[in-house]
Amino acid sequence: MNEREFINYLAGNGFDIPLSDNEIKSADDEEIKILFENLSQAGRIVRNLHPIWTLLECLLDEMHANDFEKQLLRMTLRHPPPEEKTDSLSSMERILSLSPQYGSDSCIFQEFRRCRTVLNERVANRLYPGTLERLKEIPTPSWLLPGSKSFNISGEKMMTRDAVFGVDFSLCNEYLKTWGLIPVCDTSVASILLRGGRVAASHPEYLEIFEHVVFAGMHVLNRLVKEREDIVWISCGTQFGLPLLYPDCKIGDGYTKGRFYGVVSASALNGGYGAVNLHTWRTSNNNGLGEKFAEFRRGVNTFSSEPNSPSFPEHGPLS
Repeated sequence: MNEREFINYLAGNGFDIPLSDNEIKSADDEEIKILFENLSQAGRIVRNLHPIWTLLECLLDEMHANDFEKQLLRMTLRHPPPEEKTDSLSSMERILSLSPQYGSDSCIFQEFRRCRTVLNERVANRLYPGTLERLKEIPTPSWLLPGSKSFNISGEKMMTRDAVFGVDFSLCNEYLKTWGLIPVCDTSVASILLRGGRVAASHPEYLEIFEHVVFAGMHVLNRLVKEREDIVWISCGTQFGLPLLYPDCKIGDGYTKGRFYGVVSASALNGGYGAVNLHTWRTSNNNGLGEKFAEFRRGVNTFSSEPNSPSFPEHGPLS
């Protein structure tokens, strides 16, 4: 990891960097070198220290704990159980929650979690303005007619799952546009469905839509759904569960009865893919598991309730 990558990594994880992401990207190598040296001289980063440990030190600086407690934390996290990895602050939080010395009820664990939230808020503050700028109605892909409700791929052979997903997501977007809504994906969708980047192994044209889709982290999306009623949060189950049900997810703080959200049924482990599903948000305390009313599967959409039926959201997603 070179100096620019190091700084990008730290900035993207809550380390306080005095340059914006665009400034880091556009700065010449000499400017980056000077910034890196200034941070090193201030004792904030160490050249031969792995970025994750630099990030841990940043978190420890935020903690209300004495030096002895912080040193014990370092020792615990630098020597985790063999089956655990300390490759992110979230993995460190998990190790602490399972540790007999700390545990999820301990004051130190709660303080660690609080400081993680501080860093996450810094990330959200950094990324939110740029996310808003990119948030626009997603254009219809060139291969699809505007307003299409289906697209025949039954004759296609050997389509990779990212290409099939691209077709289904494009149809879902056409439907949401009729409500004046914009789908925004959390990062689980990109990491699981678009692992190879945005060039499908087959039919790359079906991934055209993702050049315009906004992908955002959970803390940015938490803010988006509170401030924008035209956002439809799209998520995908991971090996750790559905992000919409994570403790850090605050979708319920911004969603009210009738708003839509989406779940992509896909496997993070075996490469399987099912469909893009839309649900309605029914109450503020149902953990996001509202009624599924639409499914987009292999170019065909199916509605479990029609727009004029009693079970369909009467006033639409903004009611």
